[in-house]
Amino acid sequence: MRNWRAKRSAKRGAAKRGDIIDVLKSDALKLDDTNFRCRTFLPSGVTTTDALIPCCTIAFCKLYGISSKTKSAYWNKVIAGAEIEQLEQSELKLGRGEGRRQQTLMWMKETFHLLCDILPTSDYSAKNYHLPKCMSKTTIHKEYYTEFQAKMELYGDDYKPYSRSTFAKLWLDEYSYVQIPEHNAFSVCVHCSALHDRLISATKSRNKALLKEIQLLRRHHLRFISDERLTYRDHQRLARDFPDLYVCLTVDGMDQAKLRSPHFAGGAIPKGATPCCIIV
Repeated sequence: MRNWRAKRSAKRGAAKRGDIIDVLKSDALKLDDTNFRCRTFLPSGVTTTDALIPCCTIAFCKLYGISSKTKSAYWNKVIAGAEIEQLEQSELKLGRGEGRRQQTLMWMKETFHLLCDILPTSDYSAKNYHLPKCMSKTTIHKEYYTEFQAKMELYGDDYKPYSRSTFAKLWLDEYSYVQIPEHNAFSVCVHCSALHDRLISATKSRNKALLKEIQLLRRHHLRFISDERLTYRDHQRLARDFPDLYVCLTVDGMDQAKLRSPHFAGGAIPKGATPCCIIV
């Protein structure tokens, strides 16, 4: 029970809400295409049998630390989200709104390419991308939703944002190699690590003003990361396209402490003591 609660307490408010809504959605009994019945269970992590056990609403609310009113509000979100998801999945199956899907996938690809640490793999056909520690799938979708809402007003339905569940399915189907791991193979950026801890502290203290301030700092930091890596990718592209004019030099086989650059954890520089990226 303690370990289960400890893992949950490490998550921020939006992530916790998303988890509870996902739990209610996965445990719901589907009566037909439009009707669902709410069911509550004790998760396997808190039972002696390591299996789901049906429970009453009161026990469920006490376990997750929410009121029955909040639980009802979350259930209403499950119902509303199920209707939207059904329409979106139907649209994807029938091939309607292909422009909407392609714009979403292009946004994912660009965002992941600019923000992720790209880890080397033994199989060159495989990919392994790690997002910064201060990110979560909920915040990624929130950034996407905010940006596409603004674009939809200017450019039309091709930029109509998908719901979180449909967005997550597209992520899993097309970019399953992009992860937010609990333990990073690269040394953790000191700013990402500090922002992660401050976000958790602000969420636990329920200080909304401080939380918004830290979220703004995170947005500025992620913009800084993406701008630096975009410059680095552009330099790589120039070297590939115009080898007679540009050279891209990769520095390796030396003491990385001299560069203060990202490296695999366990080297000379302690975790949290390095910048996110460096332009070589």
